[in-house]
Amino acid sequence: MRVFCLCAVKNESDIVEQALRAAANWSDAIYVLDNGSSDGTWEIVQGVARELPAVIPYKQDPRPFDDGIRDNLLQAYRPRARPGDWWCILDADEFYIDNPREFLSNVPARYNSVFAQLYNFVFTERDLIAYRNDPALYGSHVPIEQRLRYFTINDYSPIRFVRHSRTLRSLPYEGLHPVYPRLIRFRHYMYRSPEQIRKRFETRREPMLRGEWLHERRSAWTLGAETSLRPSPAQADELPEDWTERLIPSSKCCFDTGTGEFPEGPHWVPPRPPNNITRIKDRVRSSLGHLAHSLGPTLGTGST
Repeated sequence: MRVFCLCAVKNESDIVEQALRAAANWSDAIYVLDNGSSDGTWEIVQGVARELPAVIPYKQDPRPFDDGIRDNLLQAYRPRARPGDWWCILDADEFYIDNPREFLSNVPARYNSVFAQLYNFVFTERDLIAYRNDPALYGSHVPIEQRLRYFTINDYSPIRFVRHSRTLRSLPYEGLHPVYPRLIRFRHYMYRSPEQIRKRFETRREPMLRGEWLHERRSAWTLGAETSLRPSPAQADELPEDWTERLIPSSKCCFDTGTGEFPEGPHWVPPRPPNNITRIKDRVRSSLGHLAHSLGPTLGTGST
């Protein structure tokens, strides 16, 4: 069994090196596509690759982001996989609590995919006080687990591992069923400092206008949760503007004591296989979202 990571990055210079080094401990290869970084992320990836053979820079591709961008990586490296291997959808701000290699080795052969339990680490008013006293405490040279200690438990579970098959052509794909009934756990560091949050908003503004990054919208964003809304273009007033919109009260969070112990998440029920009508509706909604963005000035959904 081998584990191959598909990692699309953009402007993650403060965390990408630590994320790649962590994933290299349990994966056989980490294929990285840079989506047009302007902060040195791509150069960091190349530097890590010179030291760690498991890290394989693919290319820079500044095309507009969509969830299918990882399929470029899948198509390029798919011939290297064999039956029994796994593909991991890896983001640069994700650090696994459960060792994926050990976890996946215990997944029976009849299951095709594994979903994740997220522990979202956030920037709180306590972090802001510490940051104002010493911004260096939140610099990229500080291990991420020391920078942020407050977290929320997400009630949304994303797919993260898919078993290789000869029919696999995109991620996620329709052959993900049956789904393994246990969740693999990871720490998610979306919001790490005022500068990083500002940059995140800038990076995701245009994709949000096309219907991507639903959970970043003002109308959808809630503490520690992501939305189940269907893709559709965001209106300008739904776009977050000020980084303080993501400042979370520590009183509403759990605290990471550093012992490796995390509370259980909410009860999770694996998703049911979609019927044909649902598949068609999802495809139509996605297509309409992209069409509406391309006609933005006419429909009133373009960038402002």
